Amino acid sequence: LAARLLAHLAPVRQRAAAKAAAAAAEPEPRDEKGKTEYFGRFGEIGHDLLGWDAPLQDALCFAGEGAAAGGGGVASPARWRFKVGPAHVNGYGALHGGCTASVIDSLGTAAIALGEGGECGVAVSLDVQYLSPAKKGDEVVWEASVLKRGGRLATVEVRAHAVPKGGRGRGKLLAVGSLTKSLRGPGASAEGAEPQSLRAGYPLNL
Repeated sequence: LAARLLAHLAPVRQRAAAKAAAAAAEPEPRDEKGKTEYFGRFGEIGHDLLGWDAPLQDALCFAGEGAAAGGGGVASPARWRFKVGPAHVNGYGALHGGCTASVIDSLGTAAIALGEGGECGVAVSLDVQYLSPAKKGDEVVWEASVLKRGGRLATVEVRAHAVPKGGRGRGKLLAVGSLTKSLRGPGASAEGAEPQSLRAGYPLNL
């Protein structure tokens, strides 16, 4: 009986050990430096996406930055290519609105992280306009432009365009999002200082 019980428990213990090992191996970009490094490589080949971003792995690819523009050398726009897969659609086979909003949030943050400020802050507002649908198998180009980066706030516009058949040019506009993030500002120290919005209890890894 004892042998059978041990045999029954062995797979459970193995799964628990594997889960614990995976959790220990997966870094969480909770501090500002970790966040900036994580989002500064968002969509690069070989860069693991964590948590809510994980379904974008292998579907989203960084396509480069445009010319430097304003805001202390912030490169704008930054571009990513994205192929809509089964994990990104709703029950009707169309790109899920929540996925679109999440991508806008992440890529807006990435555009800020690509700048020279050394931080990407926390979100204080996110607005999304859904203009046209995309379906499973479609390719989408996302462009994130830092419209303004001041001492305490940064605002980014993210646009999603369909890729036309043949893969060249710019297709219909699918969505437009605006993301505003709170920053520590130039007077804050690298350690310990928090954006104003964090004092209300918001977690740092937003």
